[in-house]
Amino acid sequence: MPGLLRKNKGFTLIELVVVIAILGILAGIAIPRYLDMKEEALGARIFGDLGAIESAANMYLTTTGKYPYRINHYTDKKGHNYSEFESQLVTTFLASWPQTPVAKDSYFRIIGNDGKVYRYQIKRDNVLYAWNGPDYYNPNDPHIDRATIGRCTIDDFKKGVLPSDANNYVTKVNL
Repeated sequence: MPGLLRKNKGFTLIELVVVIAILGILAGIAIPRYLDMKEEALGARIFGDLGAIESAANMYLTTTGKYPYRINHYTDKKGHNYSEFESQLVTTFLASWPQTPVAKDSYFRIIGNDGKVYRYQIKRDNVLYAWNGPDYYNPNDPHIDRATIGRCTIDDFKKGVLPSDANNYVTKVNL
């Protein structure tokens, strides 16, 4: 009977090892899924921002009869804001120009038109949203009158085919 009256004051080594193994398995499943969801959320934000810019430009077209000219907004390394935009588009149709939510080596995911998931990587620190209006340099470019980030439109991302001049800014990464 002396063994039955003894009080256990802790966990056995086997119990601790089992708990640590279970926690390790759960972390191994949860962490990659968290990173995937973070990339999907970033892709959704980029699409939302590009869509907002294009919607504002279409409202501008309806109001003025023409699309706005080239628009770009950027911040230099010292934190000074510079703008090249038609202020009426931003002040009337957008609350403010969207801030780019990405930094160098950020990854984001997009579900394409074909249902596939495409993963992209930002290659530079200063990849910005832009509006390529009618004064854009090449009048035959399919990116005229479109919102872009790193020279890519929503359609480029959804097709999984980026323009050749986008490689300095955004690249497609295999899953």
